[in-house]
Amino acid sequence: MLGLQSMVPEPVDFYTPLIKFIQGNYTKDEIQVGQKAVEEVQAVRNRVYQMLTGPDINYMEHIEYLRSYYNTLTNLSNRFPFSGQSQSSSFLGIGKNKVASVKVPFIWHSVFRPKNKYTDYDTILEKAAVLFNIAGFYSRQGTKIKQTEKEEGLKDAMTHFASAAGVFE
Repeated sequence: MLGLQSMVPEPVDFYTPLIKFIQGNYTKDEIQVGQKAVEEVQAVRNRVYQMLTGPDINYMEHIEYLRSYYNTLTNLSNRFPFSGQSQSSSFLGIGKNKVASVKVPFIWHSVFRPKNKYTDYDTILEKAAVLFNIAGFYSRQGTKIKQTEKEEGLKDAMTHFASAAGVFE
């Protein structure tokens, strides 16, 4: 069996667009609280970038971190209108001085043709790439099982490959 290689991201600046949105739509007190949260989100995404562009050291640790990042993305997309999401300004209660959406360019390189880049301003591409990488780490973990580990090793490998397939369901 072969393990899937990782899709490689470009660095992303969450901080500037999210802070711009928060400053345009919230009070000063809410801005201060939001700023710390945005700094944490930026740090998490920076860690994802480092993890996916650095050496594959601990697949299972990477999987857990990517799962956490996926949940963070889901929460962000539920709370903020990213450019690709269709929500009207009137629905959000946004007047002319308000910022209507968060515009973050998510850029990923194809795993099969690394020179090809895909860009989207919605979290859907980012979430899909994260899920693809989770499946890839599971499949690579399955390939690490030594063939000399008879029955138990085979069960472990099958579990990892099944987990990889389950990510795509």
